[in-house]
Amino acid sequence: MRIVGKNGLEIDKFVFIHGHGLPRLAENMKSYDCVVSGHIHPQALFDGEWKPAWMILHRKGAGSPRRIFVLPHFSLYASRAGYRPGPPVSIAPFLTRLSLESYRYEMKTLGLVTIGLGEAEDVVMKRG
Repeated sequence: MRIVGKNGLEIDKFVFIHGHGLPRLAENMKSYDCVVSGHIHPQALFDGEWKPAWMILHRKGAGSPRRIFVLPHFSLYASRAGYRPGPPVSIAPFLTRLSLESYRYEMKTLGLVTIGLGEAEDVVMKRG
């Protein structure tokens, strides 16, 4: 385990980052098998309301990182219902270092029920 700058922690081939920036030593995202990030705290519309959700990006072919986990907020006070801060790629710069067309997304409720599947660029890159 090692701290890789003020923004992250590395354990083997996993990197844990806040998401608003990259650790100085994590410039090459391909060196990690897995990225775990917060910052965006995704939400999804289900059962008629916006609720926190896990966003998991799965790489479609060879290459790294194989998986990217974007953590939901776990507190009722972390975000208001329907809060949408903007396109994730604009508020989480590490996403710009990935070829998003190489990933599929999966959205899950806090109870880990899958509520969405598709191409990562459809949800991450959407603007407006």
